[in-house]
Amino acid sequence: MDNKFDFIKTAVANEKYSNDIAYKDNESKRIAVLDLLKLMYIFNIDKFKDETNIPLQAYSAKSMVFKDYREALDNNNIYNKLADILPSLVNLYEYIEKDMHNKYNQYKRLDNKKGSFGKIKGIEGKGTYKTLFKNEEKYYEIPAGYILPVFGAFRALLEKNDNGNLQWTLDPIEVWEEEGHKLVKHIFREGSDPQTIGKKRLIWEHNYETIAKVKQDRLMYEKDRQLYEKEQLIRKLQEKINQQNQE
Repeated sequence: MDNKFDFIKTAVANEKYSNDIAYKDNESKRIAVLDLLKLMYIFNIDKFKDETNIPLQAYSAKSMVFKDYREALDNNNIYNKLADILPSLVNLYEYIEKDMHNKYNQYKRLDNKKGSFGKIKGIEGKGTYKTLFKNEEKYYEIPAGYILPVFGAFRALLEKNDNGNLQWTLDPIEVWEEEGHKLVKHIFREGSDPQTIGKKRLIWEHNYETIAKVKQDRLMYEKDRQLYEKEQLIRKLQEKINQQNQE
C-alpha cells in the first residue's frame, strides 16, 4: 500500500520532516505515516461535516483511520485534497501542543484560580522535549487525548472553494491565539484523564461549536463591514452628484 502514499510524499516534500516518515511497516523512522493520516482523517469534512459527526476514532480506534483512507481510494479521494493543507495541519497541531500550557494558565487566571499544568495526569514536564513532526522543542509531553479534541475543533474553519479544493476561512493559528483558552477550559474542566477526555464526544462537540461560532461571527462582521463601506461609497458618490447638479 506504500505506493498509494506518493501524494503525501509530494505534499510534505519541502518540509523538514519529509525524510523521517515511515511508509512501510518495516521502516525504522520516527514518524509513521499513520500519524499524518490521523491528522487528515480528523479534517475529513466529507465524513465529519459538523458537530454531530465527530472523528472520535482518531483517538479511540486508529484502525478506522486506515479503513477510511482505503475506502476513500475507491471513491472521490478527499485525502488528495487534504494533502494540500497537510503542512498547515502539522503546523497547527504542534502549535497547539507547544502552547497549550499557556492557554491553560490563561483560562485559570480568567477564572481567578491557580493551576499547575505539569501536575495534570498524563502530562510530563516541565522539561525539554521534542515535537513528533518538526522535532522542535516543547516544555511538556502532552497525551493526544488532551490535544486531539482541541485540534479537531478547527475543522470548522475548513471549507471547499468553487474548484472543490480545501481552504481555510480564517487563519487557524490566529483563532487559536484568541480563543484557545476556551477550548482548553472545555478539556480540563471535564477532568484530568486523557483516556476519558479523548473519547468524550461532548468535549469534541463543544469545542467544534465554539470555533464554528467564532467563524460565523467573524464572517458576519466582515459582511457587515463590506456593506457599510459600500453604503458609504454610494453616499459619497450621491453627494458628489448632488454637488455637481447644484453647480
